[in-house]
Amino acid sequence: MVKVCKFIIAIMLIGCSSAEEFKGRDSMGGLYPHKVYIINQGWHTGIVLKVNEVNIADMPEIAEFQGNEYIDIGWGDEVYYRIPGFDVALALRALLSPTSSTLKIRTLNIPVETYYETYRYCIEYNLTDDEFKKLCRYISNTFLKSVDGGPVVLENRQNIVYFYKAVGEYHLFNTCNTWVADALDEAGFPVGSSMVVSASNLFDEISDFGKVLVYKY
Repeated sequence: MVKVCKFIIAIMLIGCSSAEEFKGRDSMGGLYPHKVYIINQGWHTGIVLKVNEVNIADMPEIAEFQGNEYIDIGWGDEVYYRIPGFDVALALRALLSPTSSTLKIRTLNIPVETYYETYRYCIEYNLTDDEFKKLCRYISNTFLKSVDGGPVVLENRQNIVYFYKAVGEYHLFNTCNTWVADALDEAGFPVGSSMVVSASNLFDEISDFGKVLVYKY
């Protein structure tokens, strides 16, 4: 029994140490030069990246967005995600049966602080070059590719909001929040997505590894 208790305490200490290691990163030191933001607006969660930091070799799709400051990327149900506002019937359809998915990209040319202050929560992460590369490759691999290898555009709204065909099926246990958790895991953060469904699940899973800038829940 004593050995079991010691093992549990050791695991807890490892977790705390790991969280503090990620939380205490200083992007000004040069080791963690990339700032990434996870933002939630209620029904949708996304990842905000600085466009000129993305290597086209890691995410060829970024070529479409050169000249913009930031992009906000989210993954969701192909039909519901493209409908303005909230539609109960479509929301239930998206959750209760596996559906095709889309990537939504919004271009941002305002200070990122102005953008995320309107959201329910925003968490800032400082990434190494290698972690950022892995994150970008994960996002790129979520684009469903056409026969010529390029992304499949579903819709372009005035060169501000874009929708693309995406890989994977959306359902109750595979949501935008699951996708974000998988993205951070792929980048090297010790987070899991198996219990992440809602935005609050995601916050509980990932907030210890970054700096919480906004929290309005």
